[in-house]
Amino acid sequence: MPFYEDYGFDFAFAYFPAPYPGTMPAMHLHPHYEALLILDRVSASVCINTFPLELEQPFLQLCAPFCLHYANFPKGAPIDRTVFYFGEKMLTDYAQSLGKLNAYREFASTVFLLSEGQARELRQLQRYVLEKSERPEQQRLLFLLMLNAVLDDTPEERIIRSPATTNYINSVIRYLNEHYAEQVSLEELANAFFVSRSKLCHDFKSYTGKTVHQILLEIRISRALYIIRFGAWSSIGDVAAQVGFGNGFHFYSVFKKTVGVSPRQYAEGFHAKPRKTALPQ
Repeated sequence: MPFYEDYGFDFAFAYFPAPYPGTMPAMHLHPHYEALLILDRVSASVCINTFPLELEQPFLQLCAPFCLHYANFPKGAPIDRTVFYFGEKMLTDYAQSLGKLNAYREFASTVFLLSEGQARELRQLQRYVLEKSERPEQQRLLFLLMLNAVLDDTPEERIIRSPATTNYINSVIRYLNEHYAEQVSLEELANAFFVSRSKLCHDFKSYTGKTVHQILLEIRISRALYIIRFGAWSSIGDVAAQVGFGNGFHFYSVFKKTVGVSPRQYAEGFHAKPRKTALPQ
């Protein structure tokens, strides 16, 4: 079953050193771009919007917002994984550098098959990214160098494009992401996409494995996690209201069931404190 995650709309990344643990891949989606960088030659199973793809060489996979996707590798494989996340704020701040991405916006996913020379160059840049942990602005610029190198130097015959899905459920999820703070009814949602309520519920469950309500709750909780860590909030009740929970007790219950700790414990774990002004996303 897919799950929803949210890393904000600026820039973030996660590095996973070898060996690959062999856990079951989880289909997921998010409102920002994801760039999965694999610099080792290893068998990979990639799935984009339920369509599978088998790869046998280093690659960078660029996933568009709201693209359902996962990647899996053999258990114990000696493979490093670096996942970069970036959204509209970074696209705006670096419009000139990221303008080349416009050619790939219409595709759910684009896979760039990397040559040995590209892999060596990107591995060095990746090492610099990891070393600059105290300088996030330099990490952003290094990532831009990596991405531009791939966009500029990958021949057309080494680019695999996955067309955007024609399934309207992706648009429904995008709608939920834009209106999560509001009270969304199934009737209004069905009317917005010119289908019956029963068809919407059936199609949504068939495509995602979850109900509309379950995905909406995941979006709200994921956004709450981000707000607690980086956003502006004055109390836990304020966070609940920002993400569409009219009832603070309901928010507390869903949050603890989903995250495993209470909102207050989560905030304390990240040393997050109430603040009146939002940090840039």
